[in-house]
Amino acid sequence: MLTGWIAGEPLPAGLVLGDECELKDPIDGGAVVKCQRQELLCDEIRKHLESGKQVSKLALILDDHVSFVLGEDLVVRKLKFLDGAVDQLENTENEGLRAELDARYALMAGELKRLFAVLEPALKFSAAEA
Repeated sequence: MLTGWIAGEPLPAGLVLGDECELKDPIDGGAVVKCQRQELLCDEIRKHLESGKQVSKLALILDDHVSFVLGEDLVVRKLKFLDGAVDQLENTENEGLRAELDARYALMAGELKRLFAVLEPALKFSAAEA
């Protein structure tokens, strides 16, 4: 799925490519290419894909609110709340440190809920049955 997104398949609504990825040759002990601060939709990356490398980590951004790196193991790494999310805190009135911490927690929880709501259908997760 990650390889397809760099190869031009549509991303889930709200997600855009970041500027980081890791490409691996699928054979054991194969080459690994790590790209940072790199436009991912470029000829250089496309040539690596054509040679058979697959994306093992991919940086993504959700609605200019959250950036993260998604691994082939489905682990979310380098999670960062961006200005789009943090700006929402400026619209709240400060009633002390506790209120600010509560607001930050609520913001982070809400953004993570949105993130997983986007990733769940894109990665074809299904809810565990009780």
